[in-house]
Amino acid sequence: MLVPEYAIMDLVRTLGQGLPRFADGRIDYTDARVAPVVSAFVQSNEEVLLLKRSQKVGHYQGKWCGVAGYLDSTDQPPIAKVLEEVNEETGIRKAAISRVRFGENYSWRDGETNKSWIVYPALVKVSGKPRITLDEEHTEHAWIKPHELRKFETVPNLDTSLRNALS
Repeated sequence: MLVPEYAIMDLVRTLGQGLPRFADGRIDYTDARVAPVVSAFVQSNEEVLLLKRSQKVGHYQGKWCGVAGYLDSTDQPPIAKVLEEVNEETGIRKAAISRVRFGENYSWRDGETNKSWIVYPALVKVSGKPRITLDEEHTEHAWIKPHELRKFETVPNLDTSLRNALS
């Protein structure tokens, strides 16, 4: 079942209670046991964009992923967060995006980070293949057909995120 944006924002408010904040007001989930995140896939025709994580990120260096980020603002709707992360991590601007929609969310416990993740998969449709400008979080990108995902060494549960984003 898909969760409406207002329910996601209520969850972010609840999980953020009592947690420290960054100077800009975002919730700091560093020591939290539970964290909500978006896992977004940019889709152009039948292909989706994968990004390879750099050594500058905290976890899963060298693994392939979609666009991802913490849902760390109580004032920002989840779709706005997806648009922000897509722009930051790929350089794709809102004007190039024709549609954003969420798939079914899921949770999983990560033994490496000792954290439970609440993942909100999203599909971001673009026309054509936009020019990709990577930020410091990533070193490479690849456009793949969804069935090719198994050929890549990915962050945990990326297959679930992709399947849910596409369904």
